Amino acid sequence: MAEEPEGGAARKRRKQDDPKEKDKNEHLKATLVEEEDKIGHLKTMLTEEKDKCERLKTVLADEKDENERLKINLAVEEDEDEPLKGMLVGEKDKNECLKTMRSSSGPCPSFTLTDAMPLLTPTSGPAVDTPWPEMTTAIRDSAGGAPTTPFDWSKLTEMAQQAVEVIQTQTSEVEHLRATLVEEANKIGDLKTMLAEEKDKNEHHKTMLEEEKDKNERLNTMLVEEKEKNERLQLSLHQANTKLGQSMPYADVLGILDKSIDKAFQKRDMKKSSWKKL
Repeated sequence: MAEEPEGGAARKRRKQDDPKEKDKNEHLKATLVEEEDKIGHLKTMLTEEKDKCERLKTVLADEKDENERLKINLAVEEDEDEPLKGMLVGEKDKNECLKTMRSSSGPCPSFTLTDAMPLLTPTSGPAVDTPWPEMTTAIRDSAGGAPTTPFDWSKLTEMAQQAVEVIQTQTSEVEHLRATLVEEANKIGDLKTMLAEEKDKNEHHKTMLEEEKDKNERLNTMLVEEKEKNERLQLSLHQANTKLGQSMPYADVLGILDKSIDKAFQKRDMKKSSWKKL
């Protein structure tokens, strides 16, 4: 096979490196890189959303635990209030009885100390003829009526007031716990709503990621097709150049070029001679 001239080799290289095909391939590669970057960004966003969902789940679990603890505390406070409420009712009844007894103009009935409570209850003993002396009376036993240690009735009033204060304090704490429980329940509802929104956003990002993957696959397919097309064109060009080299040797090409040059010079000389005649 005869060697091709240097100009033919240059033309062959230029045809093999077709600018349009090269630009098209470069554009596809750049688009593919952009899509891969976009997919990477979506993956990062998806990971961040998953982490955010996990944090919300943790916060929701903590809020549920706090809610359960508040419920337990509320139940304990209510259980503790029951005996205090019963005591308060008993003290109110006894205070009413004492007020009735003090307002009465008759003799003060006899009382005895009980073992169950440090308070006084009326007994069925004989009546005492002694008048009521400024919230203080002498306790007489029911058997002989002999006077015992005087009892200060102001202590009874003080105990009743203390019981009322304890009940009010416990009631305020219970109301505070109930309000806190309602706030925690509302907070849990808000967290559930946020978690549902984050899940929807996560699903949306997953859908976008799948779409970007499909688009990336299509671009990859187009790039492969363009590469195959380019290879086929290069193969066809190589075959055409090979056939051209086989059908016309290098010497024949030079001979044709020489004849063309001679004809060009002859035409130029003929034109010059015709101009001289004129």
